[in-house]
Amino acid sequence: MHGQMNRAPAAEDDDRIDLHQVVDFLVRRRLLIGFIAVLTMALALGTALSVVSTFGADRGAD
Repeated sequence: MHGQMNRAPAAEDDDRIDLHQVVDFLVRRRLLIGFIAVLTMALALGTALSVVSTFGADRGAD
C-alpha cells in the first residue's frame, strides 16, 4: 500500500541510493574535517600571535 509493490525494478535504484549515502557521508565528513581544520588553524594562529606579541613585548621592554 506504500507504493513498494514493484520491488524488482527498484533493485537498480539501490546502487544509486548507496552512492547518495556515500556522497552524503563524504560531504558531511569533509565539512566536519574542514570545520576541525579551520578551528585548529584559528587556534594555532591565535597561539602564534599571542607568543609573538609576548616575545615582542619582552624585546621592547629590554
